[in-house]
Amino acid sequence: MQEQFTLIAPDLTGINAWRYQRQISGGIQEYMEAISFQHYLVNQTLITLEEAARSLPETITLTGDDYILGIFDLVGELMRFAITTMATTGTLPGSKGAETTADDRDILIDLRSLRTSFQGLDTTSCGGTGLGKDVEKKMEVMKTCVEKVETAVYGMIVRGRERPKGWVPDLAEDRSGAVESY
Repeated sequence: MQEQFTLIAPDLTGINAWRYQRQISGGIQEYMEAISFQHYLVNQTLITLEEAARSLPETITLTGDDYILGIFDLVGELMRFAITTMATTGTLPGSKGAETTADDRDILIDLRSLRTSFQGLDTTSCGGTGLGKDVEKKMEVMKTCVEKVETAVYGMIVRGRERPKGWVPDLAEDRSGAVESY
């Protein structure tokens, strides 16, 4: 991605810095989603606007709008990661199981914290940036993503009590045969 940003950087300097902002915005949001997901997997924290901006060439501007909209998209990646991890390991990413203390965090706690922070945004004062209308759509998707993880955790807890301790799905089973259907 760095090479791609370097190639377009000359078109985004000087008077053109804001001229093409709308055209590049979607790509920067996708980039934000990717680097914030990587940052979360490595550090279990949210990447800051400053850290994210430093990851781009100096001539590429990371706007607050693109940062926030990229973080909204991060929630979907975290949801998919949490659901996949629970389905394959039987545990929630970041949780310590029975050893969990009040200081421990897991991905659901982080998702709920993001949801609370996003719900506190004042989108009515976003004026002509376009953030307000985009945030409305992404807010609904974000809420649904967090609810999916909450539902999966609830199901894991309830079903977990029905399974033997340490149960994990057998993923090594040969599934190359025909699939039965009704």
